[in-house]
Amino acid sequence: MSIPRGVVLPAVTGIRFPAAALVLIGHAAMFNAWVAPLNDYFWADAVPFFFLLSGFILAHVYPSLDNWAARKQFLVARIARIYPLHLATFLLVVLLLPPDVRTSLEKPIRVLKNLTLTQSWSSKADVFFSFNPPAWSLSVEFFLYACFPLLIYKWRRVWWLWLPATYLVVMNVHHLMPRAATSGTLPLRYIFLFTVGMAAASVYRWLQPRVHYGRLVGTMLELGAGVLLFYRHSLFSGHFAAMGAPLAYASVVLVMALGRGWIAQLFATRPLVVLGESSFALYMFHHVVLRWMNVVGMQEALSAGAYLLFYVTVSMVGALALWRYVECPARNWIMARYKARQAKSAAQAAEPLAQPAATVDPRVPQPHFLRKADEQTTKAGRSESVAD
Repeated sequence: MSIPRGVVLPAVTGIRFPAAALVLIGHAAMFNAWVAPLNDYFWADAVPFFFLLSGFILAHVYPSLDNWAARKQFLVARIARIYPLHLATFLLVVLLLPPDVRTSLEKPIRVLKNLTLTQSWSSKADVFFSFNPPAWSLSVEFFLYACFPLLIYKWRRVWWLWLPATYLVVMNVHHLMPRAATSGTLPLRYIFLFTVGMAAASVYRWLQPRVHYGRLVGTMLELGAGVLLFYRHSLFSGHFAAMGAPLAYASVVLVMALGRGWIAQLFATRPLVVLGESSFALYMFHHVVLRWMNVVGMQEALSAGAYLLFYVTVSMVGALALWRYVECPARNWIMARYKARQAKSAAQAAEPLAQPAATVDPRVPQPHFLRKADEQTTKAGRSESVAD
């Protein structure tokens, strides 16, 4: 069956690129003097931003999943979205990096956790950061995708219940899973962010036809959201610290979705939308490049500027290639196969049951009155054919 979808929001797609680029540069800051000052900022918060953005986009694109067919199609689409690229980067890590740098294949439990996207439930860094470390966030996303059909069910009636419930889950995660509570990758830590993103989609749906303002006011609101994002840790502290990031992220996503200001218009341009669409590939591929460069000794062989230029260029070009030739074709192929299979099943279910035709054994002699009737019918048919 087809699922009703929301209108595409190009500016929201565009802002995915700077978030992914921040992670790209942030990881290089640990090795490169040119971007080392970035370590003083909370660049790693760009990853949780994706969890809220995911909740927003999913609630916007899938405003309801009212039956099992729709839920099944949603989950297949989500797997088709993330798994092919996850598998491709996993293989790149195995092929490009020596065993003493990456996780050894001789540890099957870690291979299994990576391939099933369950590594983030572990409290051990050598498990949730095994093979391709950015994949820990896919493990979180996979959990959030599994929660979405439950959260979106009758969302308009129960949103006020899910927001405090998921907040309480985050605040009491140390009681729910004490052994893994110290891990920053535990999926339960991000369920509230995801739910706030869903709520932001509802707010956008209500605001979009009701607010009317020009480019200047829209740009001022976008700048205000940026200031709130930059100073979120200063403005929200103590008991309100857990609310700072969700509110700041939601405000940025909302003003970008409304798209009224010049900043939103910039992010809605075609080049930034393409970069935003390939941001997932950039996020998954850049760490492979970074580790490979360090393995082959480029950190010592190149200057800080040349090292950074090579790293960014290879990561960007490789990400665009992975997006164009792996992510998109694989997703389209999986969804086409799934829809074809569903259409075939629906067609078979709609066909009436075929009744076997009655057959007469020629060895059984027919009664004389039946033989005469058949002969008369045959003669009449021949007469009609001659007349035609």
